[in-house]
Amino acid sequence: MLLINNRNTTDPAINLSIEEYCLGNLNPKNDYMLLYIDDPAVIIGKNQNPFKETDLAYVKKNRIPIFRRISGGGAVYHDHGNLNFSFITAFGKKGLNEFRYLLGPVLTTLDRLGVHPKLMDNNTIFIRRKKVSGNAQYTNLKRMLSHGTLLFDADLTALDRALDSKSDIFNSKAVESSRACVTNLSGYLKESIDIQAFRDRLMAAAKNSFNGLEAYHLSDVAWDAILELAREKYRSWKWNFGSTPSFMVRNRFIYGSHTLSVGFNITRGMVQHMEFEGGNPGREIVAIFEKKLIGNRYDPENLGRLSTSG
Repeated sequence: MLLINNRNTTDPAINLSIEEYCLGNLNPKNDYMLLYIDDPAVIIGKNQNPFKETDLAYVKKNRIPIFRRISGGGAVYHDHGNLNFSFITAFGKKGLNEFRYLLGPVLTTLDRLGVHPKLMDNNTIFIRRKKVSGNAQYTNLKRMLSHGTLLFDADLTALDRALDSKSDIFNSKAVESSRACVTNLSGYLKESIDIQAFRDRLMAAAKNSFNGLEAYHLSDVAWDAILELAREKYRSWKWNFGSTPSFMVRNRFIYGSHTLSVGFNITRGMVQHMEFEGGNPGREIVAIFEKKLIGNRYDPENLGRLSTSG
């Protein structure tokens, strides 16, 4: 197993780009591991709806960006108390959704630190019925990316607020996160260590489990491609919001003397159509809503501003 050196970057867009680039470009004869810590961010699954999975007002106010990854699964919160791991291995039907082998070093490390983890459904780690790790996979049918997160001493209050779903106003076929009570590993360890020491313990366990763990340094050419991928894809509205599966959302507005109930059809993150429910409010109001919304990006804040107009 080769351990990819990410130059200690904590930029989520770059770390996601490293995963995607390495999956498609590194020597397929080798298996690779990546360990990284991210700045505060929400990472959603490929087929999720960020408008539904997050509290957009909270993450915007606290400057917590949202990124879409290439794998499926649910939304997660990253910060400096969260250790993330990735494995790039050969694709095989037996390996798809089989995390037990790859998660072996994680389970071993926790066990040695006095924690008694339980692996549920082959991809989720619990401690005393509380979730500490969720995992997801993606394959290009040649290689497989298996990655996950470990809550070590993350800000659980920020996690709860950032991932506060507003599902009651949405009608969507997007994948919904499976909500579970979460906890931090640090409160269960038999000795007091920080996240870097925990990372070192995990690397030692991986070295033993995978018959060695050798450092791998990406070339300058690879880094150029990774930075471009981060810029063009992972920092783009088109990928993070515009790739959202089509959905319907309903809102109520106070517009002048009118109380309006409106349903919006959102495709590729853009308002494509809307319907006023319970009667027509008049051509003038309809024209104002159409001008400000149809063909534009769906933005709940813009809808809030319309409520105060009139």
